[in-house]
Amino acid sequence: MKRYVAAAVAILVGLGAVLLAGRGEDAMDSGSPGPALPRGAREATVVRVVDGDTVELGGGLGKSRLIGIDTPEVYGGVECYGREASAYAKRQLEGR
Repeated sequence: MKRYVAAAVAILVGLGAVLLAGRGEDAMDSGSPGPALPRGAREATVVRVVDGDTVELGGGLGKSRLIGIDTPEVYGGVECYGREASAYAKRQLEGR
């Protein structure tokens, strides 16, 4: 019985996500190539990776934390694999 409840919940969550995604289409700006951005959003360049989950943006926008990313710390108390997480973020994000 628990399997059926879990499957039903997964289906409902999936349908809800599809419906919400469809509702947001007219709020998106599709005039530019690449992924659509919400109106009022600005593109920025990553000028410096602070650590694995924090970046500094160009254009005076300051620092920003990456949503859904939580990496080991490299400041204060260095945590296991913190340096590796920072190095990976630098390779993937710096200058983009």
